[in-house]
Amino acid sequence: MQRYKILYTPFYFITLLSLTILLFLAGWVFTSFFVSNALSSHFREQVNIVAELPADYPEAERNELISYLAQEPSVIREHIRFVDSEQALELMQKELGASILSSGMENPFREIVEFHMRADALDLSTLQALETSLKEKFDISGLYYPPDLFEGIQRTFRKIAVFGMLFVAVLLIIIMMLIHQIMKMNIISNRFLIRTMEMVGAKPGFIRRPFIRESVKLGLLASVLAIAGFSLILYLSRDAMENLGITLFSTPWMIITAGILFCGLGICILSSRMAVNRYLGASLDSLYA
Repeated sequence: MQRYKILYTPFYFITLLSLTILLFLAGWVFTSFFVSNALSSHFREQVNIVAELPADYPEAERNELISYLAQEPSVIREHIRFVDSEQALELMQKELGASILSSGMENPFREIVEFHMRADALDLSTLQALETSLKEKFDISGLYYPPDLFEGIQRTFRKIAVFGMLFVAVLLIIIMMLIHQIMKMNIISNRFLIRTMEMVGAKPGFIRRPFIRESVKLGLLASVLAIAGFSLILYLSRDAMENLGITLFSTPWMIITAGILFCGLGICILSSRMAVNRYLGASLDSLYA
């Protein structure tokens, strides 16, 4: 019965609380992967693409153009809008805060159809192909988009992705090391029990078994508590998180909870096994070191 003593150590609840907090933080580290991807997609989908129409462009053809764009899988249908020359002039005047035309000047703006593209389709080759298609079918004046900004977006997000992954990897390593140290301290407090079991002839597998079993229980309980806390915060902030595509019982949520369970169980089991092996066959003097 003494082999179950590790359940009643005075540090058990401190260990449980520490593991829960670390696993809770690990859950938000995993969340950062999905948040960064969602923010990248959101930013890409805000890039304005403008199809400029020739002067006196027929309304029927304009409606056909809008219908054609609405059927394009790369275009976000809800973001298509027609802006006539007068609206464009009003928008520029509001932007500049004053009239931009002198008395008697003609309106320099033309009618346009403005739209946004889906993040996964926003690349130069797709835009060039779309421009060629629109010019052939609808005789538009041109398709305008900010190529310099687009290339800047690509470079910026590549840098963010690289440094973000490095930062997340470092955080995960730190969290795993802390969990390992917590489990190691829990085993150290039972090093004399390990020595006693070894002296009475217990096999290494028999000695490790109760420690690993209790580590599984501890890791599982801490994981469940961390998942419950993570899910509660996710539910309370559901309005903001829904925009990022992370909701309860969604695919990202399931991946994150699986990651928490893996950290909670896997690291606890591995750390306990390594800590027990350290004291198997150790000299009596080393137990006091």
